[in-house]
Amino acid sequence: MSLFEGYEKSSTRYQTKRAEEVKSRNKNTIKQLEELEILLKEPNLSDEEIHIYEKRLKSLKKLFKVVSNKDYNQFFIPFFIDYKTVIYIREKNCYREKWTNKFGREFIKKRIEDYKSINHLKPEGLIYWNPF
Repeated sequence: MSLFEGYEKSSTRYQTKRAEEVKSRNKNTIKQLEELEILLKEPNLSDEEIHIYEKRLKSLKKLFKVVSNKDYNQFFIPFFIDYKTVIYIREKNCYREKWTNKFGREFIKKRIEDYKSINHLKPEGLIYWNPF
């Protein structure tokens, strides 16, 4: 069950060869995923074979990019490190030791309260917003 069969074009440029390699790998991966799903549906497989096929199926699925599903509806609280550098920290991470040592617990608490009180003024579609 190999994914790569070799270079099809006789190009001397690496990028061309690499692009062809990736295309052929993706085609072969899809074929193998379909074959493995069919194999796993068979009832007469031993436990060892099922374990091996499931591991192979999981490793093949890792080859495809995963869509990022970050939650941008949470609050990103702005803090100034110096007079021109702003960092945005998730609200749930604000009270970590790193940030409490740097800014202080009372300052963080006040900043979160202030941010929430003026959050209704935030323009639509913005993820990072610094009203301070």
